[in-house]
Amino acid sequence: MPEEERARLKEQYIKELRERKQIRRTIESAKKTQAINNALGAMVDTLASAGDTADEFTARLDAETALNEARLEVALEDELPPEKKSADDLDAAAQTPDPPTKTIGPRLKADTPDKDA
Repeated sequence: MPEEERARLKEQYIKELRERKQIRRTIESAKKTQAINNALGAMVDTLASAGDTADEFTARLDAETALNEARLEVALEDELPPEKKSADDLDAAAQTPDPPTKTIGPRLKADTPDKDA
C-alpha cells in the first residue's frame, strides 16, 4: 500500500471517528434532555395532585393538634388541686410557670446562702 493511500485512509478514518463522536454526544444530550423533561413532567403531575393532598394534610394536622391540646388540658386538670379546676385558673396556671433557678456549682443554687458563710 502506497504512502499516499495510507494517509488518505487515515484522514478518512479520523473524519469518520469525529463524526461518530459528535453523533454520540448528540444522542447523550438528547437522552439527558428527555430524562429532564420526564422528571419535570412527573413533578408537575405530582404538584397538580398535591393540592388536594396538602389540604388533607392540613386538616389532619389541625385535628391532631386539637386532640393533643385536649389531652394537655385533661392532664393539667388532673395535676391541679381541686380548688383550681376552673378554666380561668387553668389558663392562669399555664401562663405563669416558676422561674428557672440558676445553678452555680454541682449542688449550690444561686438563691441559696452558702452554708459555710
